[in-house]
Amino acid sequence: MRTSIVLLMSVLLLSACASSPAWQSQLVDATADGQALKTGESRLAAVVHDGGLELRLRPVPSGVLVIVNTNRKTEITVDWEGCAFVWPDGKREAVLGATPLLGAGQIGLRAPTALTPGLPVTLALTPASRAGREVFPLDTEYTGERFTLVLALIKNGEKKVYELSFTLSS
Repeated sequence: MRTSIVLLMSVLLLSACASSPAWQSQLVDATADGQALKTGESRLAAVVHDGGLELRLRPVPSGVLVIVNTNRKTEITVDWEGCAFVWPDGKREAVLGATPLLGAGQIGLRAPTALTPGLPVTLALTPASRAGREVFPLDTEYTGERFTLVLALIKNGEKKVYELSFTLSS
């Protein structure tokens, strides 16, 4: 089991480093507790800002990469039980999370994970039902479909639910 999880993590990270996929993604909207957030686009990712927190979202064939950037005064804890992946048909399922900075033993995260303020952390997320398989195949049948990544974060002691919706296009 541990070997397959380590393999999954390696695949997610290699996919992120590979050249751009045949499809592109576009952030449709981003909210925190129902309130719209400031968004933008960078060369490789959608960018969402909320005070001292910046989230960079990039769907890759094997899942979704989220880079969490904070300033030194912003404490973030990921509440994995509240995180979810919402498919276009509305089906909601748990995500498996992994991050290389927390060590290989921190794959398939479920307990709340505190992130170090001021240190960017990359989270590799995949829907639990698709672990070890492509989430977004390059010849995707999901073109034009809307997906939502739900991130439950505790920001400076206050729980906030971020909903990041995106579509794929060819």
